[in-house]
Amino acid sequence: MFYQYDEENNRLTVHDWGQMLIADGFPSTLFNRKHQACPVCNKPEAFRAGYHTTSGEFFWVCKSCTSSHYSGGYELLRQYHNLGNGTDVYRHIYQHTLNNVVGVQHALQQPKQEVKDPAELLSKSLKTNLFLWGKSRPVEEGDPVWKYLKKREPRLMRVPSEVHYAKAQYWESFDDKPELVGEFDAMLVRGYSPCNKFVQIHTTYLTPEGEKANVKNQKKTRPGNGYSSYAFRMNAVGEDGVLGLSEGLETALSAHIMYSIPVWSCHSSSILENFEIPENLIGVIKKVIIFADNDRSNVNGTIRNTGLIAARNLAKKLRQKYGVKVVVMMTPAVGDFNDFSKKQALSENLDPKSVGVNRFDHAY
Repeated sequence: MFYQYDEENNRLTVHDWGQMLIADGFPSTLFNRKHQACPVCNKPEAFRAGYHTTSGEFFWVCKSCTSSHYSGGYELLRQYHNLGNGTDVYRHIYQHTLNNVVGVQHALQQPKQEVKDPAELLSKSLKTNLFLWGKSRPVEEGDPVWKYLKKREPRLMRVPSEVHYAKAQYWESFDDKPELVGEFDAMLVRGYSPCNKFVQIHTTYLTPEGEKANVKNQKKTRPGNGYSSYAFRMNAVGEDGVLGLSEGLETALSAHIMYSIPVWSCHSSSILENFEIPENLIGVIKKVIIFADNDRSNVNGTIRNTGLIAARNLAKKLRQKYGVKVVVMMTPAVGDFNDFSKKQALSENLDPKSVGVNRFDHAY
């Protein structure tokens, strides 16, 4: 059985999320590891799901819904049905999904290869990250990363030390087999967990002219790091204890320039929502300013502002868990603070302090 129910403790354990999703009504053809339309946002060729060939764990990824970050079956079920927290998800499973269990067990064939030790996979991922970072160097004026960032943020004067330049291989999966497409100029940024471990690398593939490379996934993070909370720490926290948070790297740079505070990137709305204050900065960080993306996502026909929702959820958690002050800010128009900053740089009249960036600083 792909799940186990403990009646005494009223606890459900899901052993196979692929089977659980099929029981919920998802067609098994969605989980063949091939690119296809996303069942959540409906974007064509944006979605891929199935089982990891090494760990045997179910995964799904969408360019829009997960920002190309690997996620699990729980999150797919939650987003598809527009559910709230864990209680809502498991209530849905009890009340609806498990009514369809008969005959589901054999609808999806799992890979039969040996499942590797998760600790071994994490160790391999860390070694790969260290190898990639070891090949990189700090950004120099005039190189492809400098050109790219200057185009995204014209007022950039200095690139943070956590942003590096490297030559990086780009691999793509064809018929479930990895193939080397080529080697490209690339921007690398290190990501750290709340316990200050180097657990992630964000790679942006570029041309020598500083444009995004002509590849399918121009930005990538590495799967299998084992952490759902990490941040790209672009600047050090100052004595005033103020820290800014954003989704994208370019947004973090722009918000830092606009408001003169350290801003860290969390890569995506889901990682932003999971942000935790680093162990060594608990009590040091006294105020957090979240620069929310003003975006729109179609979830089962309902338009949702996923950036603002994630920011509000994080604000509530930070207040309750750490007792810090939190302000959520969002640009007036659809877009992010990088879009807003570029417009500001081109117009003397466009000033965030006078135009009125939307601010949400009450409790959520």
